[in-house]
Amino acid sequence: MKDGAASSGMDSKGSHSPQPGTVDRQLLQTYARSFGLQQRVKYPLLDGLEAGDLRTVLAASRQMRCQAGSVISSQGEPADRVFLLVRGRARFFMLTPEGEKVILMWLPEGHAFGGGTFSPDPSFYLVSTEAVRDSLVLAWEKSTFLSLARQFPIILENCLFGAFQYLSFYVATHLALITNNAMQRLAEVLYHLALGIGHESAGGIEVDVTNEELSQAANVTPFTTSRQLNRWRREGILTKRRGKIVLLKPHRLFGLEAPSKYMLNPAYWWLKQIPATSEPQNRSKAS
Repeated sequence: MKDGAASSGMDSKGSHSPQPGTVDRQLLQTYARSFGLQQRVKYPLLDGLEAGDLRTVLAASRQMRCQAGSVISSQGEPADRVFLLVRGRARFFMLTPEGEKVILMWLPEGHAFGGGTFSPDPSFYLVSTEAVRDSLVLAWEKSTFLSLARQFPIILENCLFGAFQYLSFYVATHLALITNNAMQRLAEVLYHLALGIGHESAGGIEVDVTNEELSQAANVTPFTTSRQLNRWRREGILTKRRGKIVLLKPHRLFGLEAPSKYMLNPAYWWLKQIPATSEPQNRSKAS
């Protein structure tokens, strides 16, 4: 092939030239052994960095191996580090004044957290983050990360886009809590978990989540959660295993006959697609 250099992702000098908005797959392979990066995982925090810049950013981090159940960062503590979940799984949670643990959001591989660190002023972690599985995390000290962000402005752009995604998620969650019924809230939580932390299984998408966690996330009772999951199981929408749910037909959670393009945008997809038909309608027709 005559244009071999261009088509293989090499510039005229023979160095890698990653596509805008992505981390070059070959670069991930290069750093897989040293930093644990995976080719199949997207790392939005590192998007757009050139080979040399990526090497500089990664070399400034420290690896942390976190056992399942361990707390990586705690609410109320000084936000002094930025984290990148390289392998494993984590989630945000908070403790109420009464000591009740409230689960907020699950984090898949590739996500960064510790956003309070982005501020040049002293700040605190708003939530706690715990490892759900044995995980590998990269951590940057606050001063180091801010220096890197000044040196490579694309990092700050990536952080701002990440903040927008989190805001979109919480807008969606808030609207769901004030406008949707219990069944719809359960459907949304389960669907978003499948998108975020699910992985392919036989015939569907497997999600590591318990009934109690679903109940808390959707703000419904455990009894309602169990009853609705059993209903979806009978309808062939999902199957259940111990501590796991395998989602077979995600679109059927919302009464759709086929997947919809709106299901890919958590900021507004259900506003246009979910029929509010889960509750009996006792209205008489107007004569």
